[in-house]
Amino acid sequence: MTGLEKIIGQIESEGSAAAEEKIECAKKQADEILNAARVECEQIKKQEQTKRESMKNTLLGRIDSAVDMDRRTALLRAKQQLIADVIDKAYEQIANADVDVYFALMEKMLRSYAEPQSGKIYFSKADIERMPADFKAKIDLIAKEKGGSLELVDACREIDNGFVLVYEGTGGDTSIEENCTLKAMFEVQKEELQDIVHKKLFTS
Repeated sequence: MTGLEKIIGQIESEGSAAAEEKIECAKKQADEILNAARVECEQIKKQEQTKRESMKNTLLGRIDSAVDMDRRTALLRAKQQLIADVIDKAYEQIANADVDVYFALMEKMLRSYAEPQSGKIYFSKADIERMPADFKAKIDLIAKEKGGSLELVDACREIDNGFVLVYEGTGGDTSIEENCTLKAMFEVQKEELQDIVHKKLFTS
């Protein structure tokens, strides 16, 4: 083998070794990159899973809150409807009560709302027709006890029940009316009645 051939052989041998070394280095780098990629993928998967869990919990919390709100709203509506039904039933019972019971209530209302002045009292046609014979005398007596007078007017008012008091006004006022119909009484005391019924139904 000539010297030249030896040199060429040595170069080839060295080149082959260097190539193998570079290949091994490249493989090592590739493995490192691949491992790093795998770790990063796992981290991303865990982060995504955490996000999904957080989102799921948030959505479930909102659903639970909405369901609870709907339940509370439905319960409140049911209570309000029940209270309204009880008050309506009470109104009907009073409006359709026996004559003695009904006019005993009218007498009590008159004692509360009669004024110490001269005026007129109006009833509905149905109430005038079923009014007890002594009730006019009771009207006169109560008005006098209050320091005034009341004239029972035969002309009927377009009301369902109860009565209307009309007094002469002062100054520029022509008259002052006091609406003492059952509907007006129930409306004025609506909140108080609701509180009473609520306590009877739900706190007793």
